Amino acid sequence: MRRVGINAEEALEWLKRVLIVPVFTAHPTEVARRSVMFKRRRIGEFLATLDRIPVPEQDLARLEQLVLAEITSLWQTDEVRSRRPTVYDEIKMGLDYYDVSIFETLPSLYREISEALHASYGLEIDTLALPQVLQFGSWIGGDRDGNPFVTPQVTRDSIQLARGHLLLYYQHQLQEIIDLLTTSAQQRPVSEELQKRLYSYVVQVNAPEGQVFGEQYEFEYYRRFVICVKARVQRTMGSSAEQGVQLSDFHTLIPGEERLAQVLPAYCSV
Repeated sequence: MRRVGINAEEALEWLKRVLIVPVFTAHPTEVARRSVMFKRRRIGEFLATLDRIPVPEQDLARLEQLVLAEITSLWQTDEVRSRRPTVYDEIKMGLDYYDVSIFETLPSLYREISEALHASYGLEIDTLALPQVLQFGSWIGGDRDGNPFVTPQVTRDSIQLARGHLLLYYQHQLQEIIDLLTTSAQQRPVSEELQKRLYSYVVQVNAPEGQVFGEQYEFEYYRRFVICVKARVQRTMGSSAEQGVQLSDFHTLIPGEERLAQVLPAYCSV
């Protein structure tokens, strides 16, 4: 755009007019099993690692062993389904692609756009301030093209399962932040805004802060704040489960999170 004379302001306006919507579709004729696809993906990841030169000798031998083990396991595995997949099988298969197609891709895409605007126009723009240029749709669990097993309840469940998969991703990301964000108020001052927001969460619990968190992260207010956010996500996941959709692999809560997830009002759900 810069080469053809479009300035920075015009470039941002053009980006606001771009919206690409890839759609996840169900494939009832797909005969490959999920376990086989996972094995193929792992083999591909190992091969990609082997292509990174130079690879230390000990790592090279270990990677070759891993590839050999996966290939051996693959040829000993039934490659195709012995029965036609159900609609819920299709939903699960679609959710498998969320991790690599959405969660891993979107942050790097917007980061690349931000870096390109900086390189071409000198713009300093945060990725969250960029126009939305990509969003996803899904027909999975909602395509009624002659399939009698796709009912309104199946469609509701597919939406809740997709929502739950995203919330689980948020849970893992928040836990990573809790593990990394160890700044202590004894070492660095904490903003007044964050202290007020944390206090508002504690007030909603209707208990002193010490009773909510105990001695956990006593001076680490950022961690306590993220724990509150994680508890809100946990509460939202719980409301999804109450609607009949079972979300497995809930992240283990520490006592403070469990207390918060139980008592934060419903309007604090995400």
